[in-house]
Order: sequence, then C-alpha cells, then structure tokens
Amino acid sequence: IQSTDGATYGIVFAFLVSLVLSFYEVLCMLASRAIKDYLKDINNIIDIARGTFCILYFFLYLLDIDRSASAYILVILTTLSFVRGITYFTLFSGTRYLTRLIKEVIIDMRAFFVIFLYTTTMFCLLF
Repeated sequence: IQSTDGATYGIVFAFLVSLVLSFYEVLCMLASRAIKDYLKDINNIIDIARGTFCILYFFLYLLDIDRSASAYILVILTTLSFVRGITYFTLFSGTRYLTRLIKEVIIDMRAFFVIFLYTTTMFCLLF
C-alpha cells in the first residue's frame, strides 16, 4: 500500500482498530446467552453496522472499485460513528441530561416532520 499523503495509513489503522472491535463485538454476542437479547440494544446494532461499514469501506478504498459507492459508505460510517460517539457522553453525569435531551428531540422531530411535509405539500398543491 503506497500513499504520498498518509491517508492510506490512516485508513489501514482505522481498519485494524475496527477489525479488533468487531471481533470483540462478535465475542460479546456469542458470550451472551440469547443473541436476540443482544440485538435488542440499539448500541450493539450500531457497533455491528459500524464495523461492517468500516471493513466494507476499507476494501472499496483499497481495491479502488467505485469511488461514489465508497463515498456513500463513508457518509454512513461517519454518521454511525457520530451517533455512537454521542452515546458515550452518557458516562458523565454532566452530559447525561443533554444526551437524553438530544434523544427526545430526535424522537419528537418525527411528528414535526409529518406536519411539515403535510403543510409543504398542501401549499405546493394550492399554488
């Protein structure tokens, strides 16, 4: 693997870390008595998806198959990593309330978007 700017080395490092963490997630899943219970937690699903997308992005980047597909995979990977990173703030008592507040706002946004889309559609049909 050759790179003039060091980006490939960063991707290889991220791939190796993701591989180790994905292996740990598989061990945790197998160690739990019921895999169904393990998969009920959204954080576990995010971790598995994040590891899968990281490995997929690594191979798409390394083999230089499809730049547009790898860009979409990178966006999904970054979003999943951001969401999982936000959940780590629940470890601290000062930020625990804020993370719950963000979660509630996101849940309540669904109702807002339904009303927003309905209103926008009706105004489009009127004019």
